[in-house]
Amino acid sequence: MNQALLQLWDVCIFRAGPQVLPNSFNLLLLLIAGSYVIDLMLMQLVLTDLVALWYLRPGLWFAIFGIAIYCMLLFREVPQRFLRTFIALVGTGLYLSSLALILCTFLKEIRGLFMPAFLVWQLVIHGRIIASAMQTKPLIGTMITLVLVFVVYGIATLLL
Repeated sequence: MNQALLQLWDVCIFRAGPQVLPNSFNLLLLLIAGSYVIDLMLMQLVLTDLVALWYLRPGLWFAIFGIAIYCMLLFREVPQRFLRTFIALVGTGLYLSSLALILCTFLKEIRGLFMPAFLVWQLVIHGRIIASAMQTKPLIGTMITLVLVFVVYGIATLLL
């Protein structure tokens, strides 16, 4: 487990790609559970106007994003890369959300300054992960990630 967390950090700092991660469904479930809790806590700190069923948003995000990633990998005929790719996406998101939660808790006055930086960092990391999984250029992976973020956000807004 510690090795997987170190490998995830290497992905976060662009030292490695998703191929270095273990192909473990149990690790994915653990990361999703941790990320769900951290995302809920972060939403409560950052968003002042929570809407009804706000607690379903992270779960919906994982489901829609996971389905979209699987379909893209299936289209590229590499569905076997899904588990490592999704572990990398969820794990790096968990790291960055945890850092953002810590900073938002202790530095409430300036969270508006570093939150955009975390979002851009996460967008670039996810773009590189998707690019690596789909064997394409990092810029294309980042553009795919950006489109997915808007699509998932739109669907989540419509459903919740």
